Formats: sequence, C-alpha cells, structure tokens
Amino acid sequence: MWFSKKIKHYKDFDAQKYLLQNPDVAKSGVDPLEHFVNHGSKEGREYPVKARDSYADPEYIRVIKSGFFDPEWYLSTYPDVRFCEQGPLEHFMEFGVWEGRDPGPNFSTSWYLEQYPDIRGQNPLLHYIDHGKREGRIPAPPRNGVETAKRVFESIMDLDPALYGNERFHWFKGVAFYDSRTRSTNEKAILRNLLGKLTPDITHFVMAPWILRSGADIVVANVIESAAKIVGIRRIALIIVDYDRMEGLEWLPEELTVLNVANATEGLSPEEKLLIIEKILLATRPDKCLNVNSGLTWDLFRDRGKAVSLYSNLYACVFCRDYNHRNAPMGYADTHLRDAIPWLTKVYLDNATFKDEIIAHLGLLPDEGSKFHVAKQPVRINVHKQDRKRRVVHNLGLNILWASRIAKQKNYKLLAEIINRSPSSYSFSVWGSGDQNCIQEFKNLLKPMAKVTIHGPYASFDTLPLEDYDAFLYTSLWDGTPNALLEASAFAFPVVASNVGGIAEVISPDRGWLIDDFDDPEPYLRALAEIGRDKTGARDKGSRLAEFVSANHSRAQFEEAISGANHFLD
Repeated sequence: MWFSKKIKHYKDFDAQKYLLQNPDVAKSGVDPLEHFVNHGSKEGREYPVKARDSYADPEYIRVIKSGFFDPEWYLSTYPDVRFCEQGPLEHFMEFGVWEGRDPGPNFSTSWYLEQYPDIRGQNPLLHYIDHGKREGRIPAPPRNGVETAKRVFESIMDLDPALYGNERFHWFKGVAFYDSRTRSTNEKAILRNLLGKLTPDITHFVMAPWILRSGADIVVANVIESAAKIVGIRRIALIIVDYDRMEGLEWLPEELTVLNVANATEGLSPEEKLLIIEKILLATRPDKCLNVNSGLTWDLFRDRGKAVSLYSNLYACVFCRDYNHRNAPMGYADTHLRDAIPWLTKVYLDNATFKDEIIAHLGLLPDEGSKFHVAKQPVRINVHKQDRKRRVVHNLGLNILWASRIAKQKNYKLLAEIINRSPSSYSFSVWGSGDQNCIQEFKNLLKPMAKVTIHGPYASFDTLPLEDYDAFLYTSLWDGTPNALLEASAFAFPVVASNVGGIAEVISPDRGWLIDDFDDPEPYLRALAEIGRDKTGARDKGSRLAEFVSANHSRAQFEEAISGANHFLD
C-alpha cells in the first residue's frame, strides 16, 4: 500500500498525542497518521512531534508550532526527500534549509536570505520565528507582486538580449521587493511623529548629517537662504539625518521647518533608519531633495535611488575627495557617486577643478558628466572697504591668523612646523575645533617657546578679532573652495594658501601667495617673509583679492547657478 511506504517519512509523528488532541479521530478508529496526511493537514490540525531524540530539540518544536512547515507539501515539492532516511522535518532542518528549500508554501528560504542579508549564516525560518516577525520582516514575496512582475517581464523580454538572455528573470523568488508598510508599532509611532511636523506645502528637502558651524553647514545655510528668497521659506524643510547635533541652528531662519530624524531614530540600526528616511520621502514626495553630506542619504541615493527618483528629483553636493589614515580615497565622491549618478538630476560642486577631476576619475559618460554644475559659494561675511582699512598692520613682525578645523585634512602637523620655524617676531592665532586627539597632538608638536595661542571653536568668521591680524594662513592637504579662505579674502587679508582643490581659482600670484609644494613648510615661510618685508604690496594683493571674491562669489551668481531648468530652485 502506498501509504505504508510513506510512514518512514513521518517517524517524528506522535500518533498518541494526535489522538489525544483530536478525540473525533480517536472515536472514528481511523489510523491517526493516515488521517493527518489525508485530512488533518488540510484542516489546519497540529502536527504533533514525538518528544524524544532530535525531535525534542526546541528548534524543531518551534518550527512545527510556527505553522510554516508542511511535511506533505515538502515531500510533494521535493520528491527526492522520499528516498532519504530522514523524515521531512529532520531533512529540512539538517539539509533542506541550507539548500535553499522552503518549509512550506508560505515561507521562502532563499527570498528571505536575499531580502535580509544581515542574517546570513542563520536558519532563515528560525530567524523569522524568533526575531523577524516581531521586526516586521516579510516571510515570502507578495504573491500578486511576483505574478505581476512575471507578466510584465514576459511581455517585454523579446525586446533586448539583456532581458531574454538573463536567467535571473526566470527565478522570481530572487527579485527584490520594496515594502512601504510599517514593520512595527515603534516604527509607526516614529513615522507618525515625524510626518506630523511636515506641512503639505513643503516641496523642497535639504538633507544634512547635522547642523553645526562647519563648511558644509555654511553650504546648507546658503542653500536655505536662497531657497527662502526664491521659492518661499514655507516650502522648505531641513532634514537632520545622521547625528543629533544642532549647534548651528542659529544660522538658519527661525520659521524654517527642521525635522530631526536623527533624534527620533536614536537607537535604531542604520538599515532601520534608512527605511524611515525612505518612507518619509515616499509619504511626502517632495519635488526636490538635495543631499549636503549626509551619509545615510547617500546610501539611500545609491541603493534605492532608482525607486525614490520616480517621485522626487534628487540632487547632491560634492566638494572634494576625502582620505583615510592610509591615504586611500574614502569620500562620498569615491564611495557613492558612481552608483548614484543615474538617479541624480544635478550634482553641485563649488569649483571647476574638482568637477573635471571627478568626471575623469569616475570615467563618466558625457550625459552623466553634464549633470555636474559649479555653484560657487557666496561670501557670507559682510565687510565694507572702510572696515578693511581699520585693520592694524603691525610694523614689527607679523600677527598671523589660521582658522579651520584642527584635523588631518587641514594639515595641522605642517602648521606646527611652520610655527616652530618662524622668526620670534611672528605670532600665530589658531582658531577652530577638532577631534581632541588631533588637538592634543598639535599641541605636543609645538615647541615650548612657540608664539602661538590656540583659541578653540568660533561661531562664525566675522566674530573673530580680524583687525588684529596681518595675514591669513591656510595649510590644507585637500579641499574644495574653503569658506574660511573666501571670508578671509573678502576681508582683504594677504593670504598664503596651499594649491589644492579649487583654491587656485581664488588665489593667484597677483592676489595672494599660492603654495604648490604644499607639504613643505619652507615655501610658506618665504611667503610670510615677503609679506613682512613689503606690507604695502601685501595690502595691495589683499585688496585685489577682495575685489575678485566680491565679483565672483556673490549671492546673485550662486542663485543663478542653482535656479536654471531642472535645478534645485527651478
């Protein structure tokens, strides 16, 4: 009899327990296993497991109780299992799950692994039972979605060899699905709180990692100031994405809508935060979304930009390449831009030098390169000519200003060398914040008799005692067009700066001192000595520099650069 041959596949079946659980079966006199196979499994009756040997393992019990394992379905779907020594459950747990087999029609092993790569190495079904269900993860692809995808693909597959030659399209379990539903009560509460702060008339999002007082934050402030003028302040929202830091909020209009996603999602994983950001964009569908240095937003543009760009125009700013402690490129222009560029409408840079460099470096096609646009940052410092004349020029020696972040990028080690080798008639004022380790190393590098004062962070460049200084020194290793340098230029300082990034588009021999050998202290010292010898000539260079910056870094030019067709302020 066929049924007797199948009994070995149900050796974990507890017939006595089944009869106790189902007195109607016991009363009928029907064999309990035969009843379960022919009727009970279809009626949703529980499959009782013998509490002995491996079947007493709590993992086996959890799988059975979950309702996802269907032994009859498993055997009919994978008939080769009938010839194994194991029963269907034991085979699935020991072998089948690692072979990508499904426990039943309502759970997809391979799909779950592809959708949630963070659980690799774990039993997908056990992960869903123990964690995934509570986290709102999906056990199998939406059936209607799969069928729709199949029909669409079959209708177009003959159009291109890339379609009909791709075997992956024939296996739709592996197709990625984006599920916009909330996955937990906590996620729903976070979204309700955040979305409740956005009004329907907001059309422009500016995404930032934080709002501090750094160069990128000045870009955020510039964009918002221009957007408020052109499209109206009520149509703009600043989204704080990565870190709950708001020290620079005073730079922004009080009536600006600020959405602190970083604070609301504190404690969530990066993937969970990413889903929150994506759902905010999906729910609000802003016309324009500009990313200014937010790492999570770069992840979104790179990984899900194709979907997000269907309902919002995406924009991004890149300023320069960044480097890690091994001097390997690690900035967003290197790590994210190439994959994100197909979904971006425009990419803004503050200098043409980096534009040419990054297009060539990434090997972009002409249509991709055409998305890059230089938008020179406007100078925010408001200094009139008569104010410049009030600045004291010290007859004996030089009082030199250095203002930036104390970080590897700004080459504080070189700055220490310059200070240590300077004549005793020079004094230095170092302004800026930074990592405490960098600040301490900088202090350790200074000689005991060095004439230097380390002042710490400052609110904005124009709050510094600028009239006390004779020259501005800038020692960066890599950069775009730094705002501190622009503001020093607007104040008509004689400027000595490293020739990196877009600095040569501002400083030239007739309006400053541009250092080509920028990692050697000697050229900087020679330039400072020239300023000390010819202070009248140095003042003239500073005046020409101020006029150049006033003409080439105006608010009007900036707004024109980001307001054309298809631009952020179109």
